[in-house]
Amino acid sequence: MLPLCAEHAIPYVPFSPLSGGWLTGKYRRGEQFPEGSRMTQRPGPYERLIDDRVFDGLDLLRAEAEARGVEMAAWHSRGCSRIRRSQAPSAGRTG
Repeated sequence: MLPLCAEHAIPYVPFSPLSGGWLTGKYRRGEQFPEGSRMTQRPGPYERLIDDRVFDGLDLLRAEAEARGVEMAAWHSRGCSRIRRSQAPSAGRTG
């Protein structure tokens, strides 16, 4: 999808750039989901993420962010900012 958008200069904004809170450090392996979080209020779209491979990736992302003294969401966004501007996801309001 992203190469096609870049080829035609079409901006791409994902619906959930932080995957329902998963890329913020909110969810950890073996811990209860925080009360009021998407995983307690509307888990359906994110249930597939309850997987050891996902938690392994989150652990790596958390370690990279901590090593740099930044929040997980900021480190993730930094990686996304390397995508050409016409492809870059936006975590802000769209309308």
